Amino acid sequence: MASTGVQQNDCRTAKQTKSNADAKSHADLNRVKFDVIHEFDQHLPTAMYNYEWTLAEEGKGKTYRAVTTLERWIPILFSALHVVLAIMTILTIVGFMDWTK
Repeated sequence: MASTGVQQNDCRTAKQTKSNADAKSHADLNRVKFDVIHEFDQHLPTAMYNYEWTLAEEGKGKTYRAVTTLERWIPILFSALHVVLAIMTILTIVGFMDWTK
């Protein structure tokens, strides 16, 4: 019985690791794309993207939040929503609560 719990924990850890790896992969790809954009930006008459990055404090200030930071919370928020909806559905089926009133 104890080994089943360990296997489930290992499975969860593997899924979390894959999810983190995917987020890191997207972040890396995004970083490379913006490196290309900034390189092209140097050859334009107006360096708009460079100016934007300067205003964003080069990603180190409070004015910039990496998209991947937000993306990490999206699955958690949707999971919480599903848990709440599942509990509401179970309570309605059991007859403990009537949400139609």
